[in-house]
Amino acid sequence: MTLSPTHYETLKVYPDATAEQIQASYRNLCRLHHPDLSTKDPAAAHEMMAKINASYEVLSHPERRAEYDGELAREKSATEPLPAESPEAEPEPSRYFIPPEGDEETPELARKPFQRQRVHHEADHREATQEFLAHFLKRVLLIVVVAGLAIYLVVASGAEDKDSGGWLIIRALRRVFTSW
Repeated sequence: MTLSPTHYETLKVYPDATAEQIQASYRNLCRLHHPDLSTKDPAAAHEMMAKINASYEVLSHPERRAEYDGELAREKSATEPLPAESPEAEPEPSRYFIPPEGDEETPELARKPFQRQRVHHEADHREATQEFLAHFLKRVLLIVVVAGLAIYLVVASGAEDKDSGGWLIIRALRRVFTSW
């Protein structure tokens, strides 16, 4: 049984795509398949544009999109076998996954939304790394300052007594470092 493509597949976007990603994909596909611009079969281009327009009409309106997503979820749950019936049956990932490289007709157009997602992901990763390093450096600086203070207290007091304040701080720091 072949399934007709979903609106997401028609527009070549993921089901969790943003409104901006849907609009960008719609515009790219319109440029590619518009009957006035297509040098291929005009009838096929007209049919493809009708599908693209219908998909965009549903996915560009939040209420219609939510209703459509509900229908997809109901269809999926109704057609999927229960795990007890078919343990080897796995969901078909290609049904909702459109590879980043796109298809033969639109490799450069299909890649653009994924490149933007990758750039945002890399920016988030850089920001998280910078936050971690800043936090880590603050902790290291605090430890260095406390260790310096402890050494100063030991040296300044000339205390050989292992119960003096400086020695207590040094022992506490030793425990901190051995627990890392």
